[in-house]
Amino acid sequence: MFPDQDIEATRIAAAVIQKLHNSPLQENNFPVLGDWLSVLDKEWQLPALHLTQARKLRDYLMVSTTQNVLLHGDLHHSNILADGDDWLAIDPKGVIGDQNYEVNCFIRNPLLELSAYKAAKDIILTRLHEFSQLLNFNMQRMLCWCYVQSVVSACWEIENNSCPDIHIKLADIIESINRDCSFKLT
Repeated sequence: MFPDQDIEATRIAAAVIQKLHNSPLQENNFPVLGDWLSVLDKEWQLPALHLTQARKLRDYLMVSTTQNVLLHGDLHHSNILADGDDWLAIDPKGVIGDQNYEVNCFIRNPLLELSAYKAAKDIILTRLHEFSQLLNFNMQRMLCWCYVQSVVSACWEIENNSCPDIHIKLADIIESINRDCSFKLT
């Protein structure tokens, strides 16, 4: 659905997220988001500015989270399937954390296409706005989580002996959006 039906895809994702977050949590044997993000504490062959900024943002976001929910953890375009007239999330990772974190994978995907798209900043801003309106999520927190997860994903790529460049490129785009919007990323 990218990019021609991107608003429709974002609205579908928002409806799926709303259903997921309204589901009761039966038992709590899930990891917490902080465990996933501890990968940032290692030293990586990445731009120092990105590592420093991602660590600061992670720490701020973690301590300022007021409500934790069970998150899908990897909700993006390929993990949402049509189910008759409804939509279904597949391949959940299951992690407890800030609800604003949930949208980061969707906002940053499809990785290759989005990073090469001339209007990537506009697409990301439109997605942030839609999620903010539909789910009452905070645009600044969502953008911060997108940045943090871009750097975390770059670390995971290095761990897997893969190239982190696409994730760093998206971190650069997100940082540019931050400057343009005059958000104060703490």
